[in-house]
Amino acid sequence: MALNDAQVTILATELTSDPKAMGYSGTSHPDTAILLNAVGGSSEVLPNTSVAVGDVMDAIDIDEVDSISINKLQFFLARAGGEGTLDISAGSAAVGQVLGTFTNALAPNTRGALLLLATRPASRAEILFGAGVTVSPADIAEAR
Repeated sequence: MALNDAQVTILATELTSDPKAMGYSGTSHPDTAILLNAVGGSSEVLPNTSVAVGDVMDAIDIDEVDSISINKLQFFLARAGGEGTLDISAGSAAVGQVLGTFTNALAPNTRGALLLLATRPASRAEILFGAGVTVSPADIAEAR
């Protein structure tokens, strides 16, 4: 889907100012689109609303499990294991359970790894226009 007029204006500003030093100047329209659509290219992230339960389980540092209350751990694992994905959007019950179960004092490695799952690498196009949005060479041509 082509960008609307307001988005084309934002893209034109992005291409002339290059605020993240992506290197748009002198690149072809297709190469510029590749730069803008490259996930992780600008080192920016977007919130991750859900993660696979397997990723959650992989984030748990087994050496820290002994320090967690068995009741809290059982509750958390039952909750995580009951679904294919876990909602980790801001304010979700799962985030509260992660923070309550894996505290900085008892499980700093697990807590840190689980909190990292709350974001995902994004493309510059997604940062400018929203999750899942890509720009085409035609969009680049119109903006230039």
